[in-house]
Amino acid sequence: MNPCDVDPCDAMLRIPADFLREARRLFGRLRLADGARFPVEVCGAFDGIRLALGDGRCWLESFRHAIGRAGGHGRVLLPWPVMADACRADPGTLVELAACRQGAGTRLRLGLRQGGARFVRFHSAAGGPVMAAPALPDGASLRLPARSMEALAAVAPFADWQAAAGPWRSGVCFSPADGGCLIAGNARCLARVPLELPVMAAAPGLALPFERPFVLPLGALRVLLHPDFLGYENQLTLPCPGEEPRVMFRAWSHLLVTPVLPPGLMENDAMPWVDAAISASRHLALDAVRRAQLLGWLRALRDPQAPVSLIWRAEDGRLSVVQGRRRGRGARLVLPPRDLAAALEFGGTLVVGEDHAGRMTLYCRTSGGAFCRIASLAGAAEGGRVGRAGGRRPAA
Repeated sequence: MNPCDVDPCDAMLRIPADFLREARRLFGRLRLADGARFPVEVCGAFDGIRLALGDGRCWLESFRHAIGRAGGHGRVLLPWPVMADACRADPGTLVELAACRQGAGTRLRLGLRQGGARFVRFHSAAGGPVMAAPALPDGASLRLPARSMEALAAVAPFADWQAAAGPWRSGVCFSPADGGCLIAGNARCLARVPLELPVMAAAPGLALPFERPFVLPLGALRVLLHPDFLGYENQLTLPCPGEEPRVMFRAWSHLLVTPVLPPGLMENDAMPWVDAAISASRHLALDAVRRAQLLGWLRALRDPQAPVSLIWRAEDGRLSVVQGRRRGRGARLVLPPRDLAAALEFGGTLVVGEDHAGRMTLYCRTSGGAFCRIASLAGAAEGGRVGRAGGRRPAA
């Protein structure tokens, strides 16, 4: 006799296998601060099933309405290996999950169909402390259309993903400048994209949203780049004065609560020298066909880590892109392939010029006011530079 047939069960849940697989892909993007893998909380209610994952600071939820035989009651902590086992169930089937008391302990009973056959497996319950969900922010709410979420994807390649401090100590800045914009950058790159911020609701007495900038950590940005957030309208809730610095994103049936950082150096986003450098430099007009061809060449490189040289001759407007640090006549930039591909995907007109420090720089600006800049690698100005007046001068 199966011991779970006679021992009482604290929870009995029937979860669609497709929902588990979708949630596993989404939750797998959340890298918590200490790298630990906390168990997934599964809760059943009268109207559906909720899956949640977090560490007390960051919290991610996904909800699915109960349809047909799906649903149940109780709460189960699902370790990651058990969730991976449950995701092996056949598409369109239900996974039965029960937490059964046996003596002084609890075991998880997992029932699923795999290859048309039914299996029942037993697993140890998750141990250790369980982090409670953080307090939800209760400030002003904003509607972020899907095109505003796409702006996050546009600036994401320029963020400092290799920061030594980790993904929860660097990020993308939400700034109130010029009606709202997103800023991302690192030691060599910078991108700025306008952001539309229509107000949905603001409590009386609160300051207007985004009067103070904040930085969204890259650990949370990784989650927001998932199609379930990126392709839908999001509701962004800000904290009230005196609350913990957290914001909440809600899209479709998902919810993300994440801490935010002070803006620091990224707050200084008013850089008039960018406009001056772009207006005084040489413009490279690439049509959609040539842009796609260059992107395809960059993606097909055998060594994606080796830098590429972009050489442009102002005399005849000829542009050459070769892999390696090549010498040649004209303005030359040495860029990582990933950075050059990000600038090409950013769109707009490419511009070769100098930044405020005199470094050879590739700019890209769109008609909507978005721009990015990527500085050439050190020691790359041997083939000549384009001056601020647009003329060519030999390197020293």
